[in-house]
Amino acid sequence: MNLAVGGAYLGNPTTNTINSNTVFPGEVLVDYVRVYDLTAPLQISIDHTNENLILSWPANIVSHLQAQTNSAGLGTNWLDVPSASNIFVVPLESFNSSVFYRLKSP
Repeated sequence: MNLAVGGAYLGNPTTNTINSNTVFPGEVLVDYVRVYDLTAPLQISIDHTNENLILSWPANIVSHLQAQTNSAGLGTNWLDVPSASNIFVVPLESFNSSVFYRLKSP
């Protein structure tokens, strides 16, 4: 759940108006939360054969696979893997440097 601050409900106020008229922290009171369908977390399972690395994740989760090849794996240059379904096979012979994979929810 999220209490978002911002938007353009009454137009776009100036930064000074926001800072002078806003009281933080805000408070939200919630009566109840109803969960209709509990899904597994965004988690990649990894398996391998002699020739392939196999990445998989639950098919009922809307997400897409991304890859990054920098040495730290923490940068901002993640690229979508366009043809990835919930089972993605990577040939081990294609590894000549570090590759990081993650699931990204839309």
